[in-house]
Amino acid sequence: MSKANQTIIEKDISEDLIKEIAKMESEVFHESLAWEEQEMHKALHHPSAINILSYDEEERIAGYLMTIDLAEEIDELREADPDIEQIPGALYLNNVVVRPDMQGKGYFGKLLKKFLETFPDRTVVLHANTKNNSSVGFQKYGAKFIRKIDNWYGTGEPFDYLMFEPKK
Repeated sequence: MSKANQTIIEKDISEDLIKEIAKMESEVFHESLAWEEQEMHKALHHPSAINILSYDEEERIAGYLMTIDLAEEIDELREADPDIEQIPGALYLNNVVVRPDMQGKGYFGKLLKKFLETFPDRTVVLHANTKNNSSVGFQKYGAKFIRKIDNWYGTGEPFDYLMFEPKK
C-alpha cells in the first residue's frame, strides 16, 4: 500500500525512518532540544509511544507526531516545569515536527487532527515554543493555554504549557 499523501499511526519505525526524523529535528529544534538518533530510537520504540507520520506525494516523511503517557515523562518534565501535575491517564504530546520544506502546507494540521481524532477521550498536555508560533498553532486546534515557562530547559526560549481536554 502506498503511503503517499497519507497520515498514519506507525507501529514499526525502521532505522531509516529514525534517521529521517532525527535529521528533521536537527533542522527545526534548538540544538539542545533536538534528539540524536539513539535518543530518537529509544523514544519512538517506547512501549507507550504513539507515532503518527505524514508522508508527502513521494512517500517521504513530511512530518511526525510523537506522544507518550504523561506518567512516563513527568519526572523529566519537572526539570523544566516544576509546576506540572500528574493527570491520570493523560498523554504528553512530546513532538510535532514538519520538515522545513513542507512547512506551511498543512502537515501540522494533518498530524494534529489525526491524533485528536484517534484519542478524543484523553487529556493531552504539551509544552509549545512561543517563538516559532507552534503554541498559536496548537491553540488554533483547541489547546487551552495554562501558563508560560520563560526558560525551557535552559534554552532561554519561552514555552507555553497547553492542554487539550477530552471531548465529552
